[in-house]
Amino acid sequence: MVIVGIHSASPPINRQSSSPTLNGDQQLIGNSNSDSPPKEWQASVAPSLQQIETSLYGRKQLQWQSKKILREFCTSVHGRQHGGTPKKLFFDFQKHFNLGMPAHRTSLQRAQALNNLAGIHHQNHIRQTRQHRNPIPTSNTVANKENQQLEAKVQTEKKRADTFERKFRNKTKEARRAKHSRDILRKENERVEQNLRLRGFRALKQKENRVKKAKEQAHKLPGEFYIKEKGVIKNTCRIMIRELGAMNIPEEKTARVIKTVANGFGVDVMDYVSARTVGRIMKEGGVAAQIQMVYEVDATKGITLSSDGTTIRHRNYESRHVTLRVPAYGGNHSSGNEFTTRFMGIGSAPNHTSNTQLHGLQQQVQEIYKTFNKSRLGERAPVDVITFPTYVMGLGSDHAEDQKRLSKLMLQWKVISTKQIHGRRYMEAVPLNNLMPIILEASHQKIEDVGGITAWDALSEEEKYQRDAEANKQLCTRFGEEAWNQLSEDERRQAQLFVWGHWRRGTASHPNLLKAELSRNEKDRIWIDTTNDVNEGALGTTRQSLHHAPNITLPKLNARMMYRKNNTASFVEHTFNTTADQAFLRSESRKQDAAGMSRKSRQEEVSHDREEVERKRTKDVGRKAQADARIAVLDALQLELDIETLTKGIKAGGKTLKVSDIRLQIAWHRRHDSKIPPKGEINKMNKPGLLQELIKIVKRLPAEFSAACFPESQPIQAEQDVSISVGGDWEEVEDREDADMRED
Repeated sequence: MVIVGIHSASPPINRQSSSPTLNGDQQLIGNSNSDSPPKEWQASVAPSLQQIETSLYGRKQLQWQSKKILREFCTSVHGRQHGGTPKKLFFDFQKHFNLGMPAHRTSLQRAQALNNLAGIHHQNHIRQTRQHRNPIPTSNTVANKENQQLEAKVQTEKKRADTFERKFRNKTKEARRAKHSRDILRKENERVEQNLRLRGFRALKQKENRVKKAKEQAHKLPGEFYIKEKGVIKNTCRIMIRELGAMNIPEEKTARVIKTVANGFGVDVMDYVSARTVGRIMKEGGVAAQIQMVYEVDATKGITLSSDGTTIRHRNYESRHVTLRVPAYGGNHSSGNEFTTRFMGIGSAPNHTSNTQLHGLQQQVQEIYKTFNKSRLGERAPVDVITFPTYVMGLGSDHAEDQKRLSKLMLQWKVISTKQIHGRRYMEAVPLNNLMPIILEASHQKIEDVGGITAWDALSEEEKYQRDAEANKQLCTRFGEEAWNQLSEDERRQAQLFVWGHWRRGTASHPNLLKAELSRNEKDRIWIDTTNDVNEGALGTTRQSLHHAPNITLPKLNARMMYRKNNTASFVEHTFNTTADQAFLRSESRKQDAAGMSRKSRQEEVSHDREEVERKRTKDVGRKAQADARIAVLDALQLELDIETLTKGIKAGGKTLKVSDIRLQIAWHRRHDSKIPPKGEINKMNKPGLLQELIKIVKRLPAEFSAACFPESQPIQAEQDVSISVGGDWEEVEDREDADMRED
C-alpha cells in the first residue's frame, strides 16, 4: 500500500460551477502567485504529512488504514485552518488521488505527491472563496449543469430499466414455475386415471379369480390351520383350550375334540396338542384366577368368607368361597355394586380341627398374594398379605363347635393383623436410630432361639427367611400394641367388626348380625347367603371329579373350577391381556407345576396319617390294659346275692354298700344279663335306684345260681377293697373313653 498520489492519466476533475477544471500536476501546483500555498500553511502541515508518509510507506499499512489517516488529517489540520467540511475534504481526496499507489514509486515521486496534496487543497480553498465573493457564470458551468441533469436522467432511466428487467425476470420465473406445476398436475391426473382404470380392471379380474378359486376349493381338501406359531401355542387357542377344560373335557381328549370340530367346518388342524400341554394351559387359567382374586379383594376392601368340609376316600377336603362386590368386566355385570361369590378353591387337610382350617386358609392366601405380587399388576401396585384378614367382615359356616371356634380364631387373626399394620406404620415413621436397639435385641433373640450363630448359619435360606419374617411380625405386633391402645373406641370397634352366620336345618341364622348395632355402610359390606349351596356343590363336584379321574391333582381341579366359576376369561380379556401378562401366566404355571405342591401336600397327609396310626395304636394298647384290669377286677369281685342284705344296703360282712360297689356288682351281671339298662342310665341313678336295680338282677338269676359257686376262703375284705379302688379308676377310664369317642 502506498501514500496518496495522483495519476498522470487521470480524467479531468469536475467541481461545482465556480471551480475551474484541473488537469495535470501543473494545475494542481498552481498557475499564479495566489494559487501557491503559503509557507506558514506548508510549515504547519508538514509534520502531519510526514506522519502520513511514515505511517503509510514506512509501515506498509493497508488501504483502509490510509483512509483513516487521511480522515484524521483533514479533520485536524486543513479543516480547522481553512474552514472546509472534513467529510467533503475527505471525499475530495479519495476522488482525485489514487490510494493504491504502487510501492515501486521513487522517493521524489512520493514527495511530489505530498506537495500536490497540500497545494490542491489550498488552491481549492482559494477558488471557492473567490467564487463565493464574485460568482461569474461561464460556459463550462452551464455545460456542467446540463451534463449533471443528463447524467441524473440517465441514472433514473437506468434504474427504471433495471427495475423493469428485474420484474420481467421475476414474472418469467413465476410463469416457468406455474408451467412446471401444471405439468406435474397433468401427469398426476393421468397417473390417477390410469390407476383407476387398472384398479377396475384388476377388481374384475380378482373377482373372477376368487370365484374360480372358490369353485376349485369346493372340490379340494379342507383348509389348513396351525395351533402353534413359531413353536408357541397361539393365545386364541389357549383360550379355547381353557374353555374346553372348564367344560370338563378330559385332557387326553382335548386335541381330538379340537380336530373333530375343525373338520366339521372344513379346516384341517396340522399340529397336535398333548395332554400335558393341555394341563399346563389349564393351570395358566388357575394362575389368572388367583391374580383376579387378589385384584378384586384389594379393590372392594370388604369381604365375607364361607366354608364347608367333607371326607372323600378317608381324606378331608375343605371348600372356601368369598362374597364381595366385584368390578365390571366388559359389560358382564351391570355395575360394580353387586355382591358376587367367588370360588377360592378346594383344599385338603390332615384333619378337620379349627386350627387346621385356619392354617390352611392362611397358606392359601399367602400363595395367591405371592403370585399376584410377581405379576405386572403386583409390580405396579404391590399388595401386602397382612391386609387380607382386615378386609374379612364375617364368616358363614354350618352350626358346629369347630366352626364356632374357627370364627373366634379368625377374629383374633383380624385384630392381630390390624395391630401389625399399625406397628409397621409406626416403624416407618420413627427414625431408624431410635429403632436400632430394639431391632438388635430381636435379632439376638432370634439367633438364640435356634441355638446360636453356628446353628443359624447351618439353616437354609428359606428357613432364615421364615424366621426373619416371624421376627418382623413380632416387632410389628409389639409396636402395634402401643398404637392399638391409642385408638378410640369407635376405631377399635371398626377393627373388631366380625359377623358369624351359621346354617341350621337348611336355614341361615345371623345372631351376631341381628344383635350388633351396625351402620348402613357396614351392613352394605357384609353379605352371608341363606344357604351353603356353593360350598356343598363344590364338594359334590370334587367327589364326582375324583370318581371319574382319581389321579387328578387339586391344583388342576381348582384351576378348572375357578376359571369357570369366577368369570376369569373376562378378567384376562379386559385387564390381564398384554403379551407380557400371557408370558407370565406360562412361566408361573410351569414354576408351580415344578414346585410339586400336590406332592408336598400328600406327603404331609401321609406323615400325619402315620402319626395318627401310631397314636391310635398307643391308645389301643392303653385301652387293652385298662380292659384287662377291668376284667381282672370283675373276676375277683365278691358277689352280693343275699336280697335281705341288699335291701338293707349292706354287704354280707356287715359293711355298707357304696355307689361304686353297687355299680361294680351290676357290671359283673351285665356280662350274663342282657336286660340290664345301658351304662348311661345306670350312671344317672342314685343309690336307692341302684340298689333296686341290683335286687331285680339278683331275682332274675336262676335257682341253681347261688353264692356257693364262689369259694369262701377268698379274702372278702381284700377283694372289696381292691374292687372299690380299681372300680373308681375304671369309671374314670370309661369316662375318658367316652370323651375320646365324642372327640373322634
